[in-house]
Amino acid sequence: MNVKRICQTCNKEFEIGSWDIKLGRGKFCSVGCKRKGQRTGKYIKCDACGKKYWVTKSRLDLYNEHFCSTECRGIGEKNRSRTIKICKACGKEYEVVNSQAPYSKTCSRECDGMRKRLLYKGAGSPSWKGGLTDINLRIRGTAEYSDWRNAVFARDWYSCRCCGRKSDADIVAHHLNGFSHYPEQRTDIDNGITLCKKCHYKFHGEYGNGCNTKEQYQEFFSVNLESILWA
Repeated sequence: MNVKRICQTCNKEFEIGSWDIKLGRGKFCSVGCKRKGQRTGKYIKCDACGKKYWVTKSRLDLYNEHFCSTECRGIGEKNRSRTIKICKACGKEYEVVNSQAPYSKTCSRECDGMRKRLLYKGAGSPSWKGGLTDINLRIRGTAEYSDWRNAVFARDWYSCRCCGRKSDADIVAHHLNGFSHYPEQRTDIDNGITLCKKCHYKFHGEYGNGCNTKEQYQEFFSVNLESILWA
């Protein structure tokens, strides 16, 4: 038995079976009307052309919609009021919309990259330590320093002088008197000693980096030797 109903979208009268009504159907006369009736959102006016267009609720929640199309967006952006600023990288004048003026510093991405490279270079970097890093890396990359390290390894039979571990990959040449504060002893073989990475990390964890001394290592060695003997 068919029953007459009114479509909730187009207000047209249509017939539907009573069994379909029991199943929760009968609100819309067609699939098209059902889609229109179930969608959420509203019509808003385009700021560029003035035409009303539909915007879904999800887009209204995420975006502040103003334009009905890409073309209208381009027209609208051109008509927005702008401020003239000076690029902090190249020094040229450029225009920026008022809303972005307080945050804009450069005229392009290339200039922004240039500005940041200059700003955080050298003493401007938060990691700056007076140029010590560059000097240290240059010295550690020389053939003289490499020969010193290999000589220390060979003298100690490629074994950790603290725990006795032997390896040709998991070892480092440690300066008894610190590399930075005792420059005259940087390549003195008597100022070097072989440690495994674990002991080396443990030593600097206890005594810090920089102004380390031979006496600190002797103290570290005696304490660790006792722990090994009593283990």
